[in-house]
Amino acid sequence: SYDLQMGLSEALKRAEYIIVPSRRIFKNHAATEYPQIASYYADLFSGDLGFEKVVEFSSYPQIKFLGKTIIEFPDENAEETWTVFDHPVIRIYKKASKLKAENLKLKAQDNFDFNTYKTTNYQLLATNYHLLVADSPEKWEKGLMFVKNKQDIGGLDGMIFAFPDSRPRSFWNKNTVSDLKLYWIDKKQVLGTSDMPSITKMGGIISTFSSPSHADTVIEIIK
Repeated sequence: SYDLQMGLSEALKRAEYIIVPSRRIFKNHAATEYPQIASYYADLFSGDLGFEKVVEFSSYPQIKFLGKTIIEFPDENAEETWTVFDHPVIRIYKKASKLKAENLKLKAQDNFDFNTYKTTNYQLLATNYHLLVADSPEKWEKGLMFVKNKQDIGGLDGMIFAFPDSRPRSFWNKNTVSDLKLYWIDKKQVLGTSDMPSITKMGGIISTFSSPSHADTVIEIIK
């Protein structure tokens, strides 16, 4: 897995174009089971990967009259053998300028605002921490992305993720620019910890960290 990620990172540095030959390669991998693949395609399609779509080819079923198309049926989400093999949608992406790629990253940072977050005090292994509260799917997804140090979040220690159920949890270091200590918690009992290095220390490789068992709470402490 590490070799594959490293190879992808190096390939992206050299690539000028990315061709997506059909929906099959990005629709058949659930984000819960393949978070890195889902993240890769989400970043590609949004432009955050540094590539922009330059052309799209499709051959949707059509009804024509006197040589002119009067009705077209976009069917990319139909049954796979009907679309992927018979008339797939082909997308071609070209590497954006370095400046544009940097601007996209800055935009992600500029749009991030912690002012709407609640805060709480939490006693963790005899130490009291003051934490941001992530209590919605949007906040769970963003986590502490782009946060360089505690000063970026007003001097707070980190973030607590409050989930409505208890199940295995996985976190990754996508856009994580600070070193974090993860505490896996269930029913207020600490199950274990994980050290999550920043994406920079990982050489740009996105890595996933998983709870040792079912957890209903996760705390990230900025080191």
